[in-house]
Parts: sequence; C-alpha cells; structure tokens
Amino acid sequence: MTQSEYIDSMLLRFDMRDCNPIVMPTDKGSHIQNGESAPYENEKTYQPLIGSLTYAAMSTRPDIGYIMQFLSQANKKPSQQDLNAAKRVLRYLKGTRELGIVFR
Repeated sequence: MTQSEYIDSMLLRFDMRDCNPIVMPTDKGSHIQNGESAPYENEKTYQPLIGSLTYAAMSTRPDIGYIMQFLSQANKKPSQQDLNAAKRVLRYLKGTRELGIVFR
C-alpha cells in the first residue's frame, strides 16, 4: 500500500514538484539544534504542510514519524529552520514515493 499519488499532490500543492529528491529525511541532529534561527512568519503555510506530512506518516510512511514529532512541535511559532526541515522531508518523499506498507 503506497501513497504515491498523495505525495505527488503534496509536492504540487507546496510548490516542490521540481525539487531534487534525497535519500535521508533529515540531516544528522538538524531537528534538535538549539541555535537561533529566523522566525518564519507565515504559520498558515507551515501548518498545512506539517498536517499533510503527518497524515502520510500515520498512514503508510512511518519512516518519517520521528522527524515529524519534532516538526509538529513548532506549529505555533515555526522558524525558517523548521520550514527547511519540512521541505527536506518532502524531498525525501519524492525520492521514495513508491515505498509503503506490505500486508501479507
């Protein structure tokens, strides 16, 4: 069971259709850095992105569940670093869009 069509629609919705795919959803330790990062002022863009990624994680992509728990904590006051990490997860999903859950 895969969600390749849902992933394609997310990429289109968040203007990431032409992004380069990657093989890891996060850089080592990037989601837990405590450095100062510029605030991302548009929560109304960040929150739907996190909601869409969380739905994918809960449905057929548990491989992104770990990073999603950190990204969802920033729903109220996201930083630019949080947005970049969420976009990185989208790039990962693009490269692994055919992965899913197998029922036997």
